[in-house]
Amino acid sequence: MRKALVVTFVVAGLMIGGGRAEAVKWPDLSPLKGLIEKVVPVAQINDKIILNVPKVDDPKIGKSKSAPFALRINVGPNATGFPAGIGKVVHNALFSAYPRFVFKVAFAAAETDLLGRGNYANPASIWYNVFFGFYEIVVPAKAWGRPFGYADATSSAKVRFEDIVRIGKADWNHFSNELYGVPAAAIRAFDAVDMSRIETPPVERRKVGARKWDLVNLNGLSVVGPARSTRDGKGFVDRSAIVGKLWRYVFGTSAPTSKVRKSFAETKMRGRFYISFKADNEGGEAVYKTWMFGGTVNEGYPDKAENERFLGLQMRSIEEIMAREKGIGFPE
Repeated sequence: MRKALVVTFVVAGLMIGGGRAEAVKWPDLSPLKGLIEKVVPVAQINDKIILNVPKVDDPKIGKSKSAPFALRINVGPNATGFPAGIGKVVHNALFSAYPRFVFKVAFAAAETDLLGRGNYANPASIWYNVFFGFYEIVVPAKAWGRPFGYADATSSAKVRFEDIVRIGKADWNHFSNELYGVPAAAIRAFDAVDMSRIETPPVERRKVGARKWDLVNLNGLSVVGPARSTRDGKGFVDRSAIVGKLWRYVFGTSAPTSKVRKSFAETKMRGRFYISFKADNEGGEAVYKTWMFGGTVNEGYPDKAENERFLGLQMRSIEEIMAREKGIGFPE
């Protein structure tokens, strides 16, 4: 575990580069990937450890930061390991009726300075509660009988929106904000899943690069926000002192503000995602792998046109990465 934490801090340091890690010439680590995954909390996405990273660099909106690695989190009733046992928390809160699965994520968020200050938790910023990037979600085929995010495993399978809503709430509420230090008591109400309150426009199958993907939009997703208010004086509650400090350093901290009435208040988010899946084998087990590539914006940001432009910048960066990936997406 000490080795894992050391490497995680190295990853956090790389993320301060505002996305510049993409330009580094990384060595081929594929012969060592099995050993690396056993020692450090990094994951392969599409069978790669060193990843292309999404980024935004805009004169008005500002820059993102990211690391060329993915984090792996096991989700299930016995998933008590790194980071801070959050996989069991997410299972109990959002996936108690689901079999176990593995969540892998690579993401970008607002740029931070060397002291870890940034706009992720600044409610006045367009970057508030925003991250973008990609997931690989691996489910055991026998237990699930279908891929994550889809009703079945056929080429014409319909998107299962409830899966996507649940993983979105898991990421914002727990993988990001609870580990960041948002108290569990402030999160609980936002784990409720009511599909009637979420707008899901029709899915469009769209070509990106040489493959096709299902383009999914979710509007009005209610999740917890990381902002603290001076009016109630509430502070962070860490599941783990090391993980809490690390998450705040990676995502970026902002001072409490009187501009919000309540700490850790409801935040309405909008997401746009490309999704696809395939049957595969991992560790000798038949699995389904689902890939999600996408961006998000905070619907509470007052400049709607700028918010839409921001989402467009995220998606263009995401599409460039997707077009370079091999073997994922639906064939023609």
